[in-house]
Amino acid sequence: MNITLLAAGPPERAWLQNLLAQTPYRKENITLAAPALPGQPTSLDSTLDLLLLSENAVPPHLLGRLLVDLPERAALLLISADPAGFRPLLARSGRSGWGILSP
Repeated sequence: MNITLLAAGPPERAWLQNLLAQTPYRKENITLAAPALPGQPTSLDSTLDLLLLSENAVPPHLLGRLLVDLPERAALLLISADPAGFRPLLARSGRSGWGILSP
């Protein structure tokens, strides 16, 4: 399984990596992603299976673009303390594999 972590900064990345390290199976290929330039979207690998995204990693105006650029086969798991603003955007995206987790 190819997993990409997209987090706002080093503390969030470390937290997400630690979370994944606790899984009972370790066959994942985990990649850390960061925008090429601040405020710009990230290019994502076409073999991606899961994007694990923290709410602060992508500005709200770029989240829609990220959803379009996300490979069709990939699922998205958003970590957000306030999911209400993200649910409509994710629902409208047409993506069947998505979810929101509380930190």
